[in-house]
Amino acid sequence: MAMAIFKATWFFTSSKYQVGWTENWWTSAVDAPTAAGQVANYKNVRKALLSDAAQITQVRLASVDHPRDSYFDTIGVPVTGTLAEATYPIAGVWDALLIRRDVNAYNFLGHLFLHFIPAGIMVGRVYTPASGTPASWPSAFTSYGNEIAAAGAYLLRKNTAGVITYPPCTFLIGLRRTERRLGRPFDALHGRRSVA
Repeated sequence: MAMAIFKATWFFTSSKYQVGWTENWWTSAVDAPTAAGQVANYKNVRKALLSDAAQITQVRLASVDHPRDSYFDTIGVPVTGTLAEATYPIAGVWDALLIRRDVNAYNFLGHLFLHFIPAGIMVGRVYTPASGTPASWPSAFTSYGNEIAAAGAYLLRKNTAGVITYPPCTFLIGLRRTERRLGRPFDALHGRRSVA
């Protein structure tokens, strides 16, 4: 069976702050359940970088070639962040760590915004994880980067003159603090789909 490209979307929410957002990657697999298995560890490495005021509630795998065909993987969710907000206050509801994701050739530049991060990893807008709090952040961020870059399952999407390619992400770095507006929490998810 030919390999297909799936857009993997993780749904996040905070009932405390009444906001929701998503994080997206792409992956290649023979079918949606296989694709879900390839990126199943994302929630585990991501929760170590997430405040306990937020959680991952759903994971959707949507076929790029057939956008209305989606598969919701409910195994192991919801997942609550492990950074205690009482000890490590969040940088701000709209504040995020801007992540650069790329390949070794540095020509498929893409961005990702990590929300509900601790204020202690920043000095102003400067990302300073080694001198901030929590002490677990540097190793947790390294584990997150290793999951993305080493697995080869997390793909980037680039459109060059109408030609879309999906190379594996092999380079990931935290850049700086930025603001990114969040939406409302997600209600029931609609559309034609199958659920794990």
